[in-house]
Amino acid sequence: MTSHSLSHPTAPWRAGSFHPSFRGKSQLFRQQGKDSSQLLRLMVFYVQERLLGLPLSMVSKVLRCPDGIQINAEGVGLLELSTSTASQTMVVMDLAHLFSQTQAPHPVQDPFMILIQAAQAETCALTIQTMPALVDLALAEVTPLPAPLRQDPAYRFVSHIATLADMDPVQRLHIIGLGKNPLFASPTQVSANTNPV
Repeated sequence: MTSHSLSHPTAPWRAGSFHPSFRGKSQLFRQQGKDSSQLLRLMVFYVQERLLGLPLSMVSKVLRCPDGIQINAEGVGLLELSTSTASQTMVVMDLAHLFSQTQAPHPVQDPFMILIQAAQAETCALTIQTMPALVDLALAEVTPLPAPLRQDPAYRFVSHIATLADMDPVQRLHIIGLGKNPLFASPTQVSANTNPV
């Protein structure tokens, strides 16, 4: 399996290096020899202090984030991608904005974005600070989000969790996009005051 190293965005070590809290890359990727039907392949990345995972089946590609995207007070913006044959307008989500108490509109400053298939097969983009890593996680280690956390706005996009015991300290992985919690239930949830680039 091809994998990228994972680094914490606020850490002082070299960008792209593996986070020091991992005891070993081989331990984290130890599941790759198992039956693939019993594994969940995830793209994982940090947003602030939170470790998030997206099922790889949702991911279209990882791109450099273009300049000029404005995020509104709700944490979303619009991006228009054009090719020689077509153009597409997509929603851009700033997860750091959504997980914080920040309400002020601002330009996107993250260097990367992940293009994903969201609700109703629409493509949207998540901005991230560092390149993500690929992880194979045993399905037995994945559990639905506990009921008390489902009422917490900070977990509104999280559907499942897993504990990564191979990290020191042990970390909770918050998984987006499995089950009943799509990023957007409908396009009307995107504020009308977002402006395309």
